[in-house]
Amino acid sequence: MEALDIHNSRDQLKKHRNHYNDRFIRLPEVMAKTGLSRSTIYRKMENKEFPLTLSLGARSVAWLESEVINWMLINIIERNDKT
Repeated sequence: MEALDIHNSRDQLKKHRNHYNDRFIRLPEVMAKTGLSRSTIYRKMENKEFPLTLSLGARSVAWLESEVINWMLINIIERNDKT
């Protein structure tokens, strides 16, 4: 078994530190933020056009708020680039 590379682990944590202040949001909040319906969100996830969920338990999922916001910002940028 390989020894744990503490420095590499710290580098990985630094890459993800923005998520420290992140929060999980559930479907109703995702729908309210994006204006998308439940079926549209899941269809876009299936087509890899929307952030994927994280499992919180046996029957509970959520999205990272930062990923949903980033998706929204990307859509705004793409819209603005077309004009």
